[in-house]
Amino acid sequence: MRTKNFYFFIILWCGYFFLYFLLNNLLNLDEKRIINITKDFTEEYLLKHLEYQEKRRGLFYMILPFFILTKIFFVGFLINFINLFGIKITLGKAMNIVLKAESIFLIALLVKFLKFYYFTNDFSIKDFNFYYPLSLINYKEAISTEKWLAYPLQLCNLFEVIYWGFLAWGIWELADKKISYIKSFGYVALTYGIGLLFWVGVVCFLILSVSY
Repeated sequence: MRTKNFYFFIILWCGYFFLYFLLNNLLNLDEKRIINITKDFTEEYLLKHLEYQEKRRGLFYMILPFFILTKIFFVGFLINFINLFGIKITLGKAMNIVLKAESIFLIALLVKFLKFYYFTNDFSIKDFNFYYPLSLINYKEAISTEKWLAYPLQLCNLFEVIYWGFLAWGIWELADKKISYIKSFGYVALTYGIGLLFWVGVVCFLILSVSY
């Protein structure tokens, strides 16, 4: 089982690496970042900025597996709190569920790449950064123009719902199907959901602190 999980993690990591590589190189994101700031800075600054972006991208690729592992650990840690409700699972089994569920967000990243590569050629770096497939952020202007709402609106997407559903299915399986799927979904809300709500609150607070 551990060997299968290791191979699955390697595939997941390679998938993220490959898609981020495609996003950065085929969509010309560096060029769009330069266009976004070219009116406000000198040519010398723009060259230094481009060099900085290249170094930052290299660092990002290096820490990507650690970022994925950290996310899997913390979500698994939250899911493991269902032990408080009488459902006995280990942290390792909880992380196994989260590892499999993480592939859902890989699909979301693929959809984002396909959208901008094939269907939206004329876009700004702001359009790219704010967009998330099948989420409320795509209707942000109709809902609110407040900057701090951007992150929560991004999280309100179909892939996140499917992610919750997969976590609930995993808990349902580990409980030997002795609880209903709806109850399992409720446990996800009481563990991962509360943790996610806290995280969103922290991010929104930081955005508000910087903006005002």
